Amino acid sequence: GQMHRVRSFHGMAGRCWRLQNTRHLLALHGSHWSRGWRLHGVQSIQPNRAIYTSARVTCSTVAVSSKLHIAQRHGKDIEALLGEVWWACDTTNCAYTVVGRTAAALQGVSVDLGFSDSDLNSTEEVAVEIQWDLVRQVHTCLRESALGIQLGEVNELKEGWQFLVSKGILSLRVFARRSVMVAADPHRIALSFSTAPGGMVWARSLYAVRGEQVHDEALISGVNLRLEQLQNEISRENAKAWSGEETYDAWLARFGGPEVHAAALVSAPRASLGPLLKWMPEDLQGVRVVNLLGSHGAKAVALALLGAQATVVDVSPSNQLYAQQLAAAAGVHIDFIVTRVCGAGDDVLSLPLKTSPGIPEQSQLGVGVADVVVMEMGILHYFVDLLPLLGHEGVVPTLLRPGGRLVLRDFHPVSTKLVSSRGKKLKADGDYFYSGLTATSVAHSKFGKGGAAEPAAVVQHRRWTMGEILTAAASGGLCLDVLDEEPGVKPSDRTVPKIFTLVAHKL
Repeated sequence: GQMHRVRSFHGMAGRCWRLQNTRHLLALHGSHWSRGWRLHGVQSIQPNRAIYTSARVTCSTVAVSSKLHIAQRHGKDIEALLGEVWWACDTTNCAYTVVGRTAAALQGVSVDLGFSDSDLNSTEEVAVEIQWDLVRQVHTCLRESALGIQLGEVNELKEGWQFLVSKGILSLRVFARRSVMVAADPHRIALSFSTAPGGMVWARSLYAVRGEQVHDEALISGVNLRLEQLQNEISRENAKAWSGEETYDAWLARFGGPEVHAAALVSAPRASLGPLLKWMPEDLQGVRVVNLLGSHGAKAVALALLGAQATVVDVSPSNQLYAQQLAAAAGVHIDFIVTRVCGAGDDVLSLPLKTSPGIPEQSQLGVGVADVVVMEMGILHYFVDLLPLLGHEGVVPTLLRPGGRLVLRDFHPVSTKLVSSRGKKLKADGDYFYSGLTATSVAHSKFGKGGAAEPAAVVQHRRWTMGEILTAAASGGLCLDVLDEEPGVKPSDRTVPKIFTLVAHKL
């Protein structure tokens, strides 16, 4: 795009920043305009993975999804210090990453920043990591051109180098680790920031910050709250995509009417469970099974036909209508709870402690009521944080009785995040470590009238790595019994995993 020089009022001295008149990539946090301190939560972006929106340049207003409370008495000075370092890195083509609390603050976490230069170990420090072999060049650039700041000398340490950039009582620590390639960090994400060079800055993701700052309880609490806010935002939109008449019509197009579908289930309930059957208890009579995000209810009806007491939890009233008609046609009873995926109020994460209207008392979900929790095909990507689902005190461990079983069958991360297939060719052209959101057509759209819904509703997915899934389950006190991987059904897909099944029990 065209380059424009725009006056930016940083601290006591202005600097002419170079700002591209291009489109800013906004992905992780839906945006709106908010006035206040000039350093705010911003949007996470990734090249070729984002939603585009028009760029805007202002002095006191930026595109944000939640207001950031960042040491407000020093907010402008902190931004000025960050701005000087961003500019110097841009000038010297030096890769950098904002880390720790500062990275969290840039992504909308309410957190205090700013510390005295006599307290380098403060958890509230403002810190930026830069490429190790360009430390001297960045320092020289700051010394020759930065105005209104104090620049410390480069100190060589055992693990690398560091220097301070100060303004009044505030200091920003710039550091580098020996032989560490900053640009190769898989948890380094781009954030839209209107007054930075090129309109964006680089920072560690919220997930990485939370995993690294394990002793900073205030920061972890802030990150968890921010992720919960993001979950609420995308859950509202995703639920809309699943709640229209198109959802019911899609199941009619795929399975036929409930009577036709029920006849197929009644004739072969075990076959209807498919690969799930081998991981279920041999005798299902009286077994309490909770099917989280169980969609049209076919698996729950098949389980009920085999004697299980089945409860479906899902976000869609259209799914509920089809599932209840399907169960009635099959001559069995299932409970169906309509809820949001996550968030305050009537939602999946509050189910163990919340009474659901329309459900008999003996069928209410509560602590330790489930013998088996089932999640199947396209479930995890609706959560922006797996810990409230699978982690300590998460919904799955809370629902399960001691010894109860989780059966999770879902799309394999290698196929959803890394490998794409075009005809008979496989290509590893994805980003396995991408932690942002991906917009895609709602799953039922391919079964719509005429073969495709017009227009297809869009949902937001957060796709997880296998390591993230296993770590979340382990943190919830779930003991892994089986991790099974299946290839695709097409001959061209036989060499890569397409589906995985995780079976674990509660300790």
